[in-house]
Amino acid sequence: MRPMRPAPAPGGPPGLFRRAHLALGTLVELQLHADDQIQASRAMRSACAVLDRIQAAMSAHSPHSDLARIARATPGSLLRVDCHTTAVLRRARHWHRASGGRFDPRVGAALAARGLRPGLARGEAAWAHDLDAVCIEDDTHLRVHQPLALDFGGIAKGHAVDCAVLALQEAGIASGLVNAGGDMRAFGPCSWPLTLRLPASALASCRPSALPGWLRRGLHDAALATSRPNQDLSWSHGRPGRAGQAQSPRLVCVLARRCIDADALTKALLVSRRLPPGLLQQAGARGWRMDVEAR
Repeated sequence: MRPMRPAPAPGGPPGLFRRAHLALGTLVELQLHADDQIQASRAMRSACAVLDRIQAAMSAHSPHSDLARIARATPGSLLRVDCHTTAVLRRARHWHRASGGRFDPRVGAALAARGLRPGLARGEAAWAHDLDAVCIEDDTHLRVHQPLALDFGGIAKGHAVDCAVLALQEAGIASGLVNAGGDMRAFGPCSWPLTLRLPASALASCRPSALPGWLRRGLHDAALATSRPNQDLSWSHGRPGRAGQAQSPRLVCVLARRCIDADALTKALLVSRRLPPGLLQQAGARGWRMDVEAR
């Protein structure tokens, strides 16, 4: 899913500035309206700094990240971590419980065993299976009762998008969009038309009229996350399809107020069409799956 040039509201600011920044395993696209190049550049630097900070804290590929330190921690130790790590852990726990385990940040163990998360060096410690093995003491401290292999690939990117949006707003930007490889959030008066890109094999089964109205209308002051099973390694490897499942999703989209919630909920929809009652409503969200018959 990609945004196109926005349709500005009457009286909206005329200057549209763009920047691409490599972070979070993808090319993050920043688009914003600003009074001039100086304001735009300052705002973009702030947003990119936040993206880099979150990547450093929660990369399961880096041995220096907070996630790597949690995986190697001595039982009973107190770790000082980035406040972003604590915020994502809180939200990950919430969606894990609310979704009945459909969203599962514990997939780090399975991915590390396949060599896909090199930062989660196991060492001699046995990893816990319970998220409560790591307790939040305060915004920057975690008590690790037993090492835990966490992978936030299904939620941290959404959090990073939200934080980048906040950085732009704090820099005085009133309208813009942050797109991190399909996880995006728009703010301000502009409406951003969306382009849906699918494999050629899927085009025949997905005509524009089959898309939900909220997806055809574009993105306005909201967040949208998209996921595909072969694109999202954390869930294609960590949560295989259930036995007897008649269909598998080709694409999942979730619209929500915040990108962190939209990101996590796409993973729940990848696992199951049937979510717990009221799950999407908790985030003011709407979800859509394009399914294909399993062979």
